[in-house]
Amino acid sequence: MTVYHMSTSKSSGNKTRRTRTYTCIVYPDSAPDNWRDIIDGYHIEWAASPLHDRDINADGSAKKPHWHVLLCWDSVKTPEQAGEVAQAVNGTIVQPVQSVRALLRYMCHLDNPDKAQYDKAMLETHGGLDASSALRTADVAVSVLVRDMLSWCRDNGVTELCDLMDYAAECEPDWWDALLHSCAYVVGQYLKSRRYKLEMQALQGGRTDE
Repeated sequence: MTVYHMSTSKSSGNKTRRTRTYTCIVYPDSAPDNWRDIIDGYHIEWAASPLHDRDINADGSAKKPHWHVLLCWDSVKTPEQAGEVAQAVNGTIVQPVQSVRALLRYMCHLDNPDKAQYDKAMLETHGGLDASSALRTADVAVSVLVRDMLSWCRDNGVTELCDLMDYAAECEPDWWDALLHSCAYVVGQYLKSRRYKLEMQALQGGRTDE
């Protein structure tokens, strides 16, 4: 199976773009019977939609039954690396995921009332992937993203919003979307406060008694 390449126009020249999350489609008539076990063997977080067996094409014909599959890694991967998993289960060419939350919701057509609706309880998650926040309301989902961003900043010693946004743009599409549309101000204020606190602690720690 051929895996497409994505290129960027960064000043350093064209290169394959990497991301942490990809998606592909798996068909029951071509997937191995143990296709779930095969993906489990890669020890990654992943999810599979309920079997989409009631989707309709624009001309009214029935679509071929299929599963939407989300593949997640802890670090960025190239399309070639992600494609190895899809190939192992005879899946389609992988594509990068712009929003994990949006894809998980699409797996059940939660925001597409004109499409066949699928039971959220039938959405499968593996490897510890938590889909619960994706199925909540938008406000609650953003609060979870903010909490995760602040935790990452503390764990990695980040005190500048630009560093967080650079990381989000490259590795965390959901964070990037949230920062652009709803939470950059509160996250920026937190980082500003944390930076000041660390500076004060450094000054106090550097004092000596005369």
